[in-house]
Amino acid sequence: MSSTLDPRIHAYRPDMADRRLEGKIEAPSFVDGATFTVSVTRVPLWQNSRLDSRWGSELLYGETVQVFDIRGGLAWCQSDVDGYVGYVAAEALQAATNPPTHRVRAIRAPVFPEPDLKKPTISWRSIGSRVSLTGQEKNRFVEQADGSWIYSRHVEPLDTVTEDYIATARRFMELPYIWGGRSGAGLDCSALVQLALNFAGMHDCPRDTDQQREGLGQMLPPDTPLKVGDFAFFPGHIGIMLDDTQMLHANATHMAVSIDPALEVASWTLKSDGAGITGVNRL
Repeated sequence: MSSTLDPRIHAYRPDMADRRLEGKIEAPSFVDGATFTVSVTRVPLWQNSRLDSRWGSELLYGETVQVFDIRGGLAWCQSDVDGYVGYVAAEALQAATNPPTHRVRAIRAPVFPEPDLKKPTISWRSIGSRVSLTGQEKNRFVEQADGSWIYSRHVEPLDTVTEDYIATARRFMELPYIWGGRSGAGLDCSALVQLALNFAGMHDCPRDTDQQREGLGQMLPPDTPLKVGDFAFFPGHIGIMLDDTQMLHANATHMAVSIDPALEVASWTLKSDGAGITGVNRL
């Protein structure tokens, strides 16, 4: 079987492959994916079928995936959002559901059993989650298709575009850094960029740092003078420039989303691997 395709975004393994790859790779069998929807607030997308393996990414409520195989309680699947492939707990998925009408814009939006802010919350939805609303409104709450309620200002129509991706990224300040995370509970450096650009209407933003270096805007050399909106790359790391010196990034140094001088971040990487800034991308 050919291994030239990136397995992070192409679903193939030794025993089977996504039928859409037929003719591109060799595999013992090809299978059609079945569409499932994430039914929990957030769930890890593991890189392999061991639950103690590293997170590849994270799936959010309302997102859909193509499931190719389910065994041992795990579904081998590919995200319809960014094409990422991995394993997810099968119990976190459900078959066809109401199509989403809105997207959660709050970092974390509490879910209520009734349109009453004094009622105990029953769950929460992460920024970027997709929800289906019935059209019923009461007390500034809107009803979801499952009968629960969410504050109206915490959601927006799916086609809403917030062009200022820097302003969106700033809203994640001080959230925990979580490797593979892409939710309001915590996220990694590339997810911060991906979520901010998704809200700006760039739904094809890749998931990982190396993919973003290859796929985001114009690739510039590492000694390019930085300016606001640029993406500065380091080994396995990316940040968004707020001006010509300061950079917003989710990082493991602070284990949080923080603002630091790009050259200071470069000095961290120079000490660890001697690389510094490896490239700059500009939209």
